[in-house]
Amino acid sequence: ITLAELCDLYLEEGASAKKASTVEMDKSRIDAHVLPLLGKKRLKQISKADVSRFVQAVAAGATSRDVKTGPRGRSIVRGGKGVANRSLGMLGAIFEFAIERGLVMANPARGVRKFKEGRSARFLSNAEIVRLGDALRTAEAEGVNSFALAAIRLLLLTGCRRNEILELKWEHVDFENGILR
Repeated sequence: ITLAELCDLYLEEGASAKKASTVEMDKSRIDAHVLPLLGKKRLKQISKADVSRFVQAVAAGATSRDVKTGPRGRSIVRGGKGVANRSLGMLGAIFEFAIERGLVMANPARGVRKFKEGRSARFLSNAEIVRLGDALRTAEAEGVNSFALAAIRLLLLTGCRRNEILELKWEHVDFENGILR
């Protein structure tokens, strides 16, 4: 079978344990990157070198496109190292599924090097903080969920991660010392 046919089988049967949003991302990566570059190849013809070239091509933007999808819709596909890394991980999972099904003997994605990704840190500028404060006050005046607004303010003031605030319990709040534990 071709890789395109394997991808269809994987989305039908192999991705059943994944969250719906993850399956949608997989489908998007398959449609945007895997099918154009490797979709017509027979499984047994795909080598580690093919997968390595695939990763390089996605990183270089070989599959980039900007397509109008409707009166107000656009599909903008970009490449990049992060997209290439995530596409490689997904492709590896698809080949592991193929091994379980007895369709291939080895995973050609195994051992292909990923790009090194640096951690990106972005901080709001003073002007952005002022605009955010104005937007929060406007939302509060319009009756937007006060708990959500309080969570955003707490994120801004503490630098905590989103889930650290959303999953915060009262027993984690140390009122005496004014800290969150």
